Amino acid sequence: QVILIDALESALGTDLGLTHIEPGFAETDRFLIHATAPSGMTFNFADADPEADRRNEPALNWFAWKFGRRYDTMAALPLPAEAVTSPASIRFEALRAIWLARDLVTLRSPEQAPLPLAWHGQGPQPVAIFRSSWQGQDASYLGTKGGRASVNHGHMDAGSFVLEAMGIRWAHDLGRQNYHALESQGFERLFDRDVQSPRWSLFRLGPYSHNTVTLNDGLHDPDATGKLMDVTSGEGFGEATYALGEILPACERWTRNFRLEHGGSLRVTDVIVGMEPGTRVRWAMLTGAEIAISSDGKSAELTQGGKTLSVKAEAPRDYRFRSAPARNEPAFRFDEPNPGRSLLLLEGSAGASGAVKLRVMLDWDHQQDETE
Repeated sequence: QVILIDALESALGTDLGLTHIEPGFAETDRFLIHATAPSGMTFNFADADPEADRRNEPALNWFAWKFGRRYDTMAALPLPAEAVTSPASIRFEALRAIWLARDLVTLRSPEQAPLPLAWHGQGPQPVAIFRSSWQGQDASYLGTKGGRASVNHGHMDAGSFVLEAMGIRWAHDLGRQNYHALESQGFERLFDRDVQSPRWSLFRLGPYSHNTVTLNDGLHDPDATGKLMDVTSGEGFGEATYALGEILPACERWTRNFRLEHGGSLRVTDVIVGMEPGTRVRWAMLTGAEIAISSDGKSAELTQGGKTLSVKAEAPRDYRFRSAPARNEPAFRFDEPNPGRSLLLLEGSAGASGAVKLRVMLDWDHQQDETE
């Protein structure tokens, strides 16, 4: 789109209205910036790569020229440990020289307003993203999403999230599995998206690897959409609420609320109603941390990089935490291994009312950084 607009403007003197034909287009660079976490890793929902180096997209230089923006904040973020430059970035690298030179000679005052700590976008894959600061790798960061699985490159990840705090990513998304390798091994119907498709048997693409909820070990409805209903941010917090009931066929309504407190906590509150009594409820979070479960199963301690994250549940009496390997059970021969990743699961059953409220509290202490 950037190449087309730039070509039209240079050849015809007009972009034919394409710059503003879609309201989200002018926010594209903003999304890339906000989707890059303090660690330099991305909020890699669906088929995205967590190690993608988005700061080097040549089109960002065009946006800087077109809208008078600067990306000092983006440039200050660290490179991911195993940074991956996209093929598109390499292919269009020559255009950077044109756009960067044009930006430098324009001598226009750059945008002075500081970037907000919260950003959200609607559409087929609505997202809400929050951070405590643009300074330092130890800033808290939360990426959340709704959406539907049947979009291109989609996963059954509605309601999922990633979390960073104290310079560590605690809640992960595995991202994509190599499609070419799957087809080479004889995997069929990879691109079918109906609920019977073998696509959803893959651990990384189905719901069981994602930081979300499943009922009766069932799949999400791939054609249902999780809606972002409300986003609020203020001094020291960010909050998002999603309506996700259509995603889970075994209930009538499911709402998920995220509240990130910049002082060092995340609250994830799920309210699920309209289940059959005895419906099995599974709350999941994928992590790279070591997991220690308390004797009563009501809390857990995650340890990684010398830092600690405590997790507690407010839930009915029969709900318990447990840990599990990050893989399908039983094993599925087409799945790639996921070394260094485990699942923290909170599990229980719906009572006679067919309703349940789960509140999972994740807490950390920023002073852990100061004691090093």
